Amino acid sequence: MKIILSAFFIIFANILPAQNTKIESLLKALPQAKDTQRISILNELSLAYLNIKSGESQALAKSYADEALILSKSNKFYKGVGAAQYNLGSIILNSKDVKKQAKALPYFQAALDNFKQSVSADKIPLCMRSVASCYHHMGALDKAIQYTDSAKRLYLQLKDTINFINSLAFEGHCYFDMGDYKNAYALGMDAWKHAQNTKDTLCRMTVLTHLANLFLGAGLPATALDYYNMIITYEPSVFQHKPIKYSVLIWSLIIGGEAYLQLKQFDAAFNLVQYLPPDNTDSEYNLFLGHIHVWQKQHEKALSYYKRGFQLDYQKGLEISRSRYANEIARTYLLLEKFDSVKLYATKSLSIAERVNALVEKKNAVETLSDLYVQTKNYEQVYHYSQWYKTLHDSLAPEEYRQKMALVQVQNELENQKQRGLVLTQQNKIKEQQLSKEALLKNFLLAGVGLLLLFGGLVVRNNRHKQNVNLLLQKQKEEIEKTLNQLKSAQTQLVQSEKMASLGELTAGIAHEIQNPLNFVNNFSEVSRELIDELKPFNKLRVTAEQEELLNDIDANLEKINHHGKRAADIVKGMLQHSRSSSGTKEPTDINTLCDEYLRLSYHGLRAKDKNFNATMKTDFEVSLEKINIIPQDIGRVVLNLLTNAFYAVNERLRQAQGDIGYEPTVTVTTKKLGDKVEIKVTDNGNGIPQKVLDKIFQPFFTTKPTGQGTGLGLSLSYDIVKAHGGELTVKTKEGEGTVFTIKLPVA
Repeated sequence: MKIILSAFFIIFANILPAQNTKIESLLKALPQAKDTQRISILNELSLAYLNIKSGESQALAKSYADEALILSKSNKFYKGVGAAQYNLGSIILNSKDVKKQAKALPYFQAALDNFKQSVSADKIPLCMRSVASCYHHMGALDKAIQYTDSAKRLYLQLKDTINFINSLAFEGHCYFDMGDYKNAYALGMDAWKHAQNTKDTLCRMTVLTHLANLFLGAGLPATALDYYNMIITYEPSVFQHKPIKYSVLIWSLIIGGEAYLQLKQFDAAFNLVQYLPPDNTDSEYNLFLGHIHVWQKQHEKALSYYKRGFQLDYQKGLEISRSRYANEIARTYLLLEKFDSVKLYATKSLSIAERVNALVEKKNAVETLSDLYVQTKNYEQVYHYSQWYKTLHDSLAPEEYRQKMALVQVQNELENQKQRGLVLTQQNKIKEQQLSKEALLKNFLLAGVGLLLLFGGLVVRNNRHKQNVNLLLQKQKEEIEKTLNQLKSAQTQLVQSEKMASLGELTAGIAHEIQNPLNFVNNFSEVSRELIDELKPFNKLRVTAEQEELLNDIDANLEKINHHGKRAADIVKGMLQHSRSSSGTKEPTDINTLCDEYLRLSYHGLRAKDKNFNATMKTDFEVSLEKINIIPQDIGRVVLNLLTNAFYAVNERLRQAQGDIGYEPTVTVTTKKLGDKVEIKVTDNGNGIPQKVLDKIFQPFFTTKPTGQGTGLGLSLSYDIVKAHGGELTVKTKEGEGTVFTIKLPVA
């Protein structure tokens, strides 16, 4: 089969001479190649055929990748395994397979693991970006951001500027889809700052397109058009070719068209349609054409484009886009007053958005359902969905973020005005000097001196006025920044309080539900053991030896059930303790006293559980440390959790040392003031945290402790509490030597 496909390709390759030359040279080298060299040639052939978008070439690409994979595994050549798996994942993405994102993902993840094992530094970030892209299309935005951020850092280390910039822009796009406009804006502007220093036109156009899309989504179509016009300046010949073939330009034209529609410049939007390819399968393409037909009141045509996009995205596995299309279909049916269809598609949109946590699409679907119930006069549902919409809208588009983005344009305009003012001032000075010279020639010396004195007085007065205005503006700026910081702090605290309250309710609910059946298990196991004890000695029952052995086994099993039931009860008790909420009131607190109290509380708590446990406690508190405004119950919970983990770590190392007299378990707590922050350090000399799990320790329900000894909630809650206080929680560790957790809290 491979020979037949290769022969077909040689005929087909007359159209692609460059590809043909490369493939022919690889095919000539293949028969003599052995071991890893053969594997590398097979992978290169697979990649070469992969870049040719025909069914026959894709079949050849898969055939060569499969052979490379088998040989690589037999030779334990991990780099070859990774390359073959990467090619197989890319082949799936080129196919017409339904849900291909989900099917390609395992190949990219396996390729990433093998590239890490073979230390292929240049391939690792490439795989990370592919994994992130799959997660993004599947709607798993948190994971997409995590992998993109890792790829971005590696590209920075490799000094791969273009891919670093593209990763910044893509990470911003992920935050945009999540509804986090603040981070999307920050990353987009960072990408643009770096892109301006490159000579890569495509890179600059890509970043500008991301920024235009961001401002469009944030409800600022005029600013989006400014960025669109900047894109056109980089490619002035864009309107000379119909249709356009470059995907970045197609996307930018669609964004420009959507911006024109939002500004009600319908003719300008419609004019851009002629430059778009007629059968584009991109999500934005069908969405834009649907909007155009809605504007033209051609609702049936609009529905055909929306439904086509919905079906194509189902085949591609693009969940976020599917939710968007379903809502557009519902909005169009609402215009046609087909209310059953509205409810069907709006509910479908909401279901997909909730499943993938796409908050923007979720907000839009809720708005559509609210409008539906307004028209059908179901006022109970109107109230429910309107309140839900308000909550989502307030969380997604805070006014301060919109003002921040608009401020950039205002600042640019102010700078332009300032420059124009400087030029005008210089021109006025020149004219005044000319007039002064003419006056000196025509008038007496005394009159000239008088004019000079008058001019000097005006300059002095203007300078004083300018200084007063600058002082007033500076004071107002400081007051605004202070107010903004207070609002941000209050907002962060409110979000954290809501998050912890929700988590507490969830944890408490689950714990209470588990507690009842757990009590029955423990109670009945104890009662059953008592009944068996009453039967002893068994010889009075005239039972056989085999029956006596079975009764003893039952007794032993009941003992294990009771033991593990009590372990589960302890876990439930811990979950209930985690669910307790604090007063939420900040108050001046002595950090030294708080740390000392929880150090001893943690130590004696462990001693109560294990009488053989011993460790050295050391403190180094800064005596002159002033009180700071915190919620003492919450920060106390953080310190207690870190200390408990530290004592656990040193106890584990002591147990593994098996009596090594050279090891002394030690936990140290220090406090120090660093500028406008207070630093708390909890240090232990345990085994340390393995580097491979270090990035996961602040994730909820992740724990390095054995099963049954930890819930994985402690560090996650601690991280959120410290962040809500405007601080930061970091960790440094070295395997075999110990760990240092550092809390930094603002003084004010």
